[in-house]
Amino acid sequence: MTRTADQTDHTETPRSDAQVWNDLREALGNCLRLDAEMSAHAGTAKGDTACEAFDAEVDKALLAYADMTCRGLTGLFEDVLLERGLAGDAEEAAA
Repeated sequence: MTRTADQTDHTETPRSDAQVWNDLREALGNCLRLDAEMSAHAGTAKGDTACEAFDAEVDKALLAYADMTCRGLTGLFEDVLLERGLAGDAEEAAA
């Protein structure tokens, strides 16, 4: 079942902050891998399959980020991005 950020399945077992963080890391990692696969196989069935999988991983990443926001953990995520030099324009805007 695909959920949007404002939908909650109250039958789920509550996840820990670490599980939410790992969900986000995994989804973002999968997005990077699938992006490379889409580029390598553009215009083919394999590329189309990677594109569909990419969309699903983006949904997972957005859900995890929304969950982190609700838990007040987005500062942690932003700190890690800054630490690893992945913040891009956000880092320049903060300077």
